[in-house]
Amino acid sequence: SRRIALQVAAAGGHLAVVERLLQEEADVNAAGAISCRRTALKAAAAKNHQTVVEYLREAGARK
Repeated sequence: SRRIALQVAAAGGHLAVVERLLQEEADVNAAGAISCRRTALKAAAAKNHQTVVEYLREAGARK
């Protein structure tokens, strides 16, 4: 799903993929699957991908 793809892309620091998924209307604030309830913002921050964190915040990520 777009929700999981967004988290994986954010955690990997793949800004272009994050941008594309958000263009395709992925939910920037969606939490992940049952085993991992992190948002894309939390996933990117945990891996210290600052550029992705900043982009997600500009796109409306709240947590």
